[in-house]
Amino acid sequence: MRATLVLLLGLASELAVMFMQPMQARAMPKGRLLSVIPGRQAALGVDLAQSAEAAARPSLQAVAFREAVAAQYRLDSSQVRVTPADAESSGMAIARIGDLSPYVARSAGHEIRGWVDDQGAVVLPENVKLGRLMRAVALRSATPALSPLGVAERLAWMLGPALRLVRSPLDLSPGSRAMYMAPQRSLGASGVVTLRFLLKQAAGPGQVQLYEVTLRCLADYQTSLQIQRV
Repeated sequence: MRATLVLLLGLASELAVMFMQPMQARAMPKGRLLSVIPGRQAALGVDLAQSAEAAARPSLQAVAFREAVAAQYRLDSSQVRVTPADAESSGMAIARIGDLSPYVARSAGHEIRGWVDDQGAVVLPENVKLGRLMRAVALRSATPALSPLGVAERLAWMLGPALRLVRSPLDLSPGSRAMYMAPQRSLGASGVVTLRFLLKQAAGPGQVQLYEVTLRCLADYQTSLQIQRV
């Protein structure tokens, strides 16, 4: 009995000594230590989401063009989709002219093309603001920024996808080539600058309708645009 008591007392003493000793700090592997340190991944994710949202937000020009198209053509602006023309796949590259950027609006199967400046002023085919575009190309200058062909290309693009600029006699059928007229710019005695060119439109299998376009630009860049069937 005494031997058993001595053994129990010795075991209790050893346990007491063990629990009274300070615990040794256990070394943690570096990888595990880094894994428990709070990181910035969540904040970075928020920043990326905010950047993506800002990139997707319509620009001032896109909003101005959308609202102008909706007002001009009596459309629901929420149903009008606007894209920069440089994002379009078209037969020619439509570049920015001065402070004017080309834009395209689509709604209910219709496509409207035009220009917007950096302040949101819009140029559409059906309004009287073509002078803004003509001023950007310096049409009345002795040395315009674009040739008559270059100006005609941009006007033809703006007038719609169904119309094509006639650039050479080869753009016409053999029987219609005598009607060809190269884009030309002239200055009249009254100081009016006139730009003339031809457009064509498919009118059926093997048939083409021709239009003569005449743009007149006064000294103050007030303009008039006339489109007449040939």
